[in-house]
Amino acid sequence: MTDSVCGINSLADRRYYHFVVVKGGGLTLPAYWRRLDEIGRVERPRVQVPVDSQRFVLEHRKLRYEVAFARGSTAEYLSQRGDGRAPFLYDLFAARMDFQGESYLLFGFPFNLLALDVIASLEGKGFFKNAEYQNVNLTKWLASKNRPFKKYEGLGSNVVNVQFLVMDDTSLTKVRLGGQDPFGAEIYEEFLKPRFEGGSLVPNLCVLACDREVDLKVSLGKVLHSRLHIDQPGNFKFYMHTGCANATLLPYAIGQIHTAKCLKNASSNPLKKVEQDESE
Repeated sequence: MTDSVCGINSLADRRYYHFVVVKGGGLTLPAYWRRLDEIGRVERPRVQVPVDSQRFVLEHRKLRYEVAFARGSTAEYLSQRGDGRAPFLYDLFAARMDFQGESYLLFGFPFNLLALDVIASLEGKGFFKNAEYQNVNLTKWLASKNRPFKKYEGLGSNVVNVQFLVMDDTSLTKVRLGGQDPFGAEIYEEFLKPRFEGGSLVPNLCVLACDREVDLKVSLGKVLHSRLHIDQPGNFKFYMHTGCANATLLPYAIGQIHTAKCLKNASSNPLKKVEQDESE
């Protein structure tokens, strides 16, 4: 009998995943999965994602969980019996990244409310007591002296969307620019650049287009692409393409930001300040 495509046989791809980055605290990936096993049940997925990387450790698991975080056909697809009822099997990703003697862990979830629920449970168990959430110094990252961004081990990225908070005008709160090169737009060069460099425009969101050529068992010489959304509190929202094969891009993107010395400690759990996706 052929297994139905749901539950353990499903893969939540072609959607944005929500990631948080933490630093230090002696955290390890095995300890993370063990703790998750206490609030749900961690299982090996039937659908294999090519997560091999010579530079980082990236792992993919399924979390069997009783709480629904999806609706409609997505809930049916992720449910164990394909009926949209509990239990659900959610795809989770986790990575360990070592930079210059410092260890960082990256945790990813297909729904932001699932991420918030799981991370809050781990906080309650003291899992993060010696670790620090990370966010990005967007003002430094987006400064003209840092652009174009230097490639990091084959990964290239460029800004395709940026949002600024207006600090000196009560009649206008935000300015947003999009396109293939928003910093090259005439309106930025002539009107916004002096205010950004003067501190009256503060970036609170940017979107990076990332790409990297890799050799995968499923397709040699393939160029992987994705969009990475970064906000001021420290939320990383990353688009997973079909089969989630581009998951390996994200640790490299974090490495690129770290190399530019733009990662810093966040004041609190960034997931508490993320907006819920309309599709969830």
